[in-house]
Amino acid sequence: MLSEFAVMVDYGQILIFIQGLPRPGLIWTPDHGAQGFAWAPGIVSFGIPDHDGESLIQVEVSSDISIEPEALWAIRVPFKVPTLPLQIGTVGAMEDVHVPQGSYSLVFEALPGSIIKENDYGFVLRLKFCADPHPDFEILKKGGNITTDKVLRRDAQNA
Repeated sequence: MLSEFAVMVDYGQILIFIQGLPRPGLIWTPDHGAQGFAWAPGIVSFGIPDHDGESLIQVEVSSDISIEPEALWAIRVPFKVPTLPLQIGTVGAMEDVHVPQGSYSLVFEALPGSIIKENDYGFVLRLKFCADPHPDFEILKKGGNITTDKVLRRDAQNA
């Protein structure tokens, strides 16, 4: 595990972006909402349904793109990591996370918060960076606010 931290999810999303991007944020369209994410080179935002309390973000490097059977929903997007650390978190609370440089399929999966027994999290939001020379976009599991099983938009405008 590269990093693990609790956050209050602001604005119904978590962000992953390359440190130093000017104005790190994306404009969501109805298609982005239906697929559960908005993406542009160097930044991705995953939608999180409204809920009470904190969520736990877990960041890891993995060789396995598969998802947990308990996953409520899951998405895969391409992500190139430079030498700079990534910023991961919510609009109001970001953490520096050092992911090794490379080309990845970034697998986002939302798990029930109840899988972590000692705390009461709304969700466990797992980010798996899987080395992949040819990463792609994919809805791995429909759920949460995701209403489609296919990717509708592969790009988003910076906010």
